[in-house]
Amino acid sequence: MLDIRLTSCQSADDRTITSFEKTELDEARKNSCGNISLAKHVSNECKNQKVNAKVHGYHGNGVYEFLRFYHKTRKPFGDSKLRIRASKARAEFIPN
Repeated sequence: MLDIRLTSCQSADDRTITSFEKTELDEARKNSCGNISLAKHVSNECKNQKVNAKVHGYHGNGVYEFLRFYHKTRKPFGDSKLRIRASKARAEFIPN
């Protein structure tokens, strides 16, 4: 089984999130506003292509500091002080 991790900003979100509250993350992951997150698209396409894969996306934005990208840290839009470890912002997607 392949393990695919999409580290691009908001790859687990169907819209821009502004906090890491569990309710907001759950809603963004469910694709409740009619959009589909990048990770969900990839998961669905893996199924269509008969590729056995676990697809993970990340909530929020990756953090850039001092011209370096730290993929281990994430932050929501509009809050430059709030940061969490990427492992706490990771979500696994299962195809439809």
